[in-house]
Amino acid sequence: MDGRQGAGETDGAGSLRVNVTPGVPPAGDDEGPRITLAFVGGSTSVRPDAVLQISLFDPHGIMTTGHAPQNSIVVTVDDNTTSRTDVTATFRYAADSYQSGNASFQLPNMAQGAHRIKVSAADNLASGLTAVQHRSAATIEFQVVSTPTLRITRTFLFPNPVRSRGGGGGVFVVDAPGDSINVLIRVYTVAGKLVRVLNQLGGIGQAQVAWDGRDAEGDPLAQGTYLYKVYVGGREADGRTSPRRIATAEGRFIVLNR
Repeated sequence: MDGRQGAGETDGAGSLRVNVTPGVPPAGDDEGPRITLAFVGGSTSVRPDAVLQISLFDPHGIMTTGHAPQNSIVVTVDDNTTSRTDVTATFRYAADSYQSGNASFQLPNMAQGAHRIKVSAADNLASGLTAVQHRSAATIEFQVVSTPTLRITRTFLFPNPVRSRGGGGGVFVVDAPGDSINVLIRVYTVAGKLVRVLNQLGGIGQAQVAWDGRDAEGDPLAQGTYLYKVYVGGREADGRTSPRRIATAEGRFIVLNR
């Protein structure tokens, strides 16, 4: 062998020379990523150090490497363009996806009151003269408070009707956006007899409390309609439930043992 290698040939050491040529952007693509902004549980009343979730999607992926600064995932707080924050390093693609993923931004102990955040990002076609067509932005307005208001926006048992015999049961779902919570659920007959107490410590935005479908003694419930009451309390730093922040909700479900 004379040691000379052609394009695409492999030498004795196993190296491979590959010729790479720039691709051509697909016609008709003239917009940047879809950006969705939300705090945990969808709350718009948050603590000074709450974490903003940034969800991004684009058919051609999100630009995260080898880009100009303006093509980063950039957070602008209260329209202050002199102190923008690049959060590209927090971005992670969703499992088995090259098109969607999430980044995050923790509020820097912001002052109480109304605020606005703008997030901009670019897709992988943002280069050259048409780069601006592949950038986009989204905004979110919210209130910063020292202690977020505690409320239950939705609660239900899944499935409903539920089976109490033969491996039945289900999950009580409690949506309480805005803060860390502890949950207690009391299940009653329609006559008001307490049959089961369930609880879950910790959770942000939504709590899912598993129930085996049985009463406190482990016996199956008779077929019929039952009531339940949910108590949600703010979770303190030491794990205890705050006695000053409590929200309640009620619901009903049906037991079928066929």
